Amino acid sequence: MNAASLQMRIDHFKNEFRVRLSAIMASETEINPKLTVLDFTNTAMIIHDMGFLQSKVTDEQERLVEDIYTVFKCEKSQNILAENLQNLLLVISGERDRQSEVQQMIGNVDLADLKNDKFHQKVWNQAGVYDEQTGMFYIREGEHTCLQSHFKTLKMNRMQLKKPFF
Repeated sequence: MNAASLQMRIDHFKNEFRVRLSAIMASETEINPKLTVLDFTNTAMIIHDMGFLQSKVTDEQERLVEDIYTVFKCEKSQNILAENLQNLLLVISGERDRQSEVQQMIGNVDLADLKNDKFHQKVWNQAGVYDEQTGMFYIREGEHTCLQSHFKTLKMNRMQLKKPFF
């Protein structure tokens, strides 16, 4: 896939997120995800509206929504920044925005080890790092694979419910 096509897919996803975010927040103007915080209800609504959850949510899907909060290293009672959710959902959907990644190792783990499927199960909940000054949550280079593996049910739901957008 060429860079222009990938960037178009990323831009389309982010635009869809902004439109759905504006609808959920009942705003007549488009809302900026960088300036918007979401409570648990709004987070679940946008995940559902974007097709990551089936209309009848299963126990597994409920657990995966809770796992999103685990990735963000916070409780469901805490608000999360909409842009952080947008970027995580983008990764879950199968895309990789290298501009939103940081280059950092996971403790003493070599990023090459992330290709091992058994390793994926262990580190999805350790993925990501916060920039404490901005509140932005970044996926470290290579962590997209363990996140995509863990949240594959959400990706499959979106693929089944969404028509291709190009």
